[in-house]
Amino acid sequence: METTTALTLAIPSEFQDNINTIRKLYDRAYPRWMPHINFIFPFVAEDKFDDIIERLSPKLKEFGSFELEINQIGHFKQGKNVTVHIKPNDSSKLKELFNLINKTIPDVEVKHSEFAPHLTIAQFKSSESEPKIKELTEWIATNKFKFTVDHICILQRSKTDNNVPFSIHSKIQLN
Repeated sequence: METTTALTLAIPSEFQDNINTIRKLYDRAYPRWMPHINFIFPFVAEDKFDDIIERLSPKLKEFGSFELEINQIGHFKQGKNVTVHIKPNDSSKLKELFNLINKTIPDVEVKHSEFAPHLTIAQFKSSESEPKIKELTEWIATNKFKFTVDHICILQRSKTDNNVPFSIHSKIQLN
């Protein structure tokens, strides 16, 4: 498994600036990652990309595209910190897609057995999280992100320069 690759849903570019306005302030991973929802991270080595694409493509085309609205704030504790994320109120199609991916490429190890689709936007110390979560809840109330999911992405970043952010290596179509 490679920490320089990921299988993701990259958020459409028309929403990235708005999301990054918040991430730039509060998300330590902002410089490295575009707004995204991970399906599998870490992922496979680059020499396996063609095989993965070949195996996933027909299944994803059968699955088809779908509408997704990211419109809620969620959070979880990590030690003395809280990670805040945005998520869809209905993640059933993303979970179905995740299950299809795992069934299609069962040899690719997944980090978590339970898939909880989310897009991280912030990390705070637990002691300061309550007012920040309130602020972000107000932000998402006026910034819903609705779009058609018609592909997923293989992301890749440099193995030698940690300052180089992830970029899209390949897109796998859902239609």
